[in-house]
Amino acid sequence: MSTSFSCPICFEQYTEPGTEHAICSTICGHIIGKSCMDEYIKSVSDNNLTCPKCRKKLTKKNGYHLLYDIPLDRLYGNEEGSISKFTFYNKKGELNLNPCLILNKEDKFDDGILIYDIHNEFLVFVTEKLPDKRGFSLLKLVNFNNYMIYSHLIAIEKCSSICINKFRSDKLEIMIGHEKGIVQTIFNSKNGLDVLITTETVATVKSICFLNENECAYSVGRDLFVANINSLERKENWARHLETDGAISNIQAFGKDCICGIMCNKLWVFKQFDDSYIIHEETKTLLYDFYIDRASNTVILSYGREYRVQREKKIAQNFVYKRLMNIYGNDTIDRYHQKYQLFTLKLLSSQELDYPRIFKPMFSPVVEGDFTSGAYMFVPNTKKNKMEGMPINKGTFFGCNLKVEDLDSCLTTCVLGTPKLHENDVYLYKILAVFKNKYQIYDFYLPMPNMKILTE
Repeated sequence: MSTSFSCPICFEQYTEPGTEHAICSTICGHIIGKSCMDEYIKSVSDNNLTCPKCRKKLTKKNGYHLLYDIPLDRLYGNEEGSISKFTFYNKKGELNLNPCLILNKEDKFDDGILIYDIHNEFLVFVTEKLPDKRGFSLLKLVNFNNYMIYSHLIAIEKCSSICINKFRSDKLEIMIGHEKGIVQTIFNSKNGLDVLITTETVATVKSICFLNENECAYSVGRDLFVANINSLERKENWARHLETDGAISNIQAFGKDCICGIMCNKLWVFKQFDDSYIIHEETKTLLYDFYIDRASNTVILSYGREYRVQREKKIAQNFVYKRLMNIYGNDTIDRYHQKYQLFTLKLLSSQELDYPRIFKPMFSPVVEGDFTSGAYMFVPNTKKNKMEGMPINKGTFFGCNLKVEDLDSCLTTCVLGTPKLHENDVYLYKILAVFKNKYQIYDFYLPMPNMKILTE
C-alpha cells in the first residue's frame, strides 16, 4: 500500500503530463513514472516483464499507458497522509526540523523468512517453508533496484545462518551454514546463483561473518573458525582460553583482526593472536543482539530485564548505545597489549516503546562527522502499532503516519542506498523493514539545514 503519491521505483514525485516523469498506468492499474517504466522495460526480457507493484505479467507493446487530467494538488502530494511540497516550512518560510516517516510500499512472502541478510539494495533469505523437493532449501534474493525476486534451490535442509560478503563490489557472494555442519559459498553468475565451495564441520553452524573480501568466520559450538573462502578446510580457531562453556552466536567482524560475538549472555571479543575476553556483562540483563557501526566505532546492544507485576513475569526491553574504544596497556606479566572496552553513551529507552525480541537493531548515521553526529534507528513499536524513528544522539521520537500490522514479526530495519535531495535542506531516505512474511519500504524525510549528508 502506498500512502505517498510518488513513483514506486524512484520514490520521486511525478511531473506534469507530457513531461519525462509523467504519470503512467500499467494494465493492472498501478501508477508509475514514465521514465522509470521505460528504463524498467529496457532492463528485463519479454518473459520476465511484470508489474513492479503486483507482479502481473506485462507485455512491452501494451504494458502501460499515460494518464492525463491529473489535478496538480495530487501531483504534489497534498492528499492526507502524504508529503506536500510545503510540509517542512511554516508561513514565515522557516524550516520545520521534525522528520517524517511514511509507508510507501509493501510486498508479502508466502513461504516466510527463516534466516536473512541485507547489503546495499539486496535482501537474501532462506525460506521458512521447505520446497516440495525433499532434501532441499529455498534461497531467495530480492533486488530493490527493480523489485525482482530470484529463487535458488540449495541441496541441504535446515539452514542455520547466512551472510553476504559486504566487502565485494564485483559480485554478490553469499555464505550459508547448516545444522548438519556444512558451510556453502554461493555466488551470482549468468545462470543465477551457483554453489562454489562446500566444507563440513562437526556441528551446527550458528553464525557467519566476513572479515574482508577473502576471509570469513563461522561459529560452531564454542569454536570460532576463520578461513580463506577459497580453502575453507584450512581453518584457524580464534576462540582461545574461554572461561565458560556455551555456543558462540551473532558474530560480527570489527576491524581486520577482531570479531565480536555473544556467548552465555556476554559479549566477547575474539582476536587472531590473543586470548578471548568479555567486553559486556550484566547479570540481570538478557542480551538479545547487537550491532556494530564500524565507521563510528559505536555499538547498539539490544537487551531486556525481567520484572514481575502481580506474580506475572515480564521483560522490559531497551537499547543501549556504547562507544567501542581501543585501550593500550600492560597485562599481568608486563606484556604490552591492546584491548577493546565499551563506554556507555546513551540509554535508548521509552516507557511507550515495546519491540519484538526477534528484532535486530541497526542504526544509520546520516550526517558526516564523529559519533556525536546525527543517527537514527527505526524501531517497531508494538504498543502503538507504528514504526518509529529513534534518534541516537539528538532529537525526539517520531512515528509513521499509519498503523502497521504484524509489527511483532519485524526482524530488522535499515537504510537502502543513498539519500536524495527532496527539496532545499530536506533529504529523502528509503527505509527497509523486514518481517517474517513481508517487507515494507518507508520514505524518511529528514530536514537537515546547513549539514553535510552522508553519501556512499
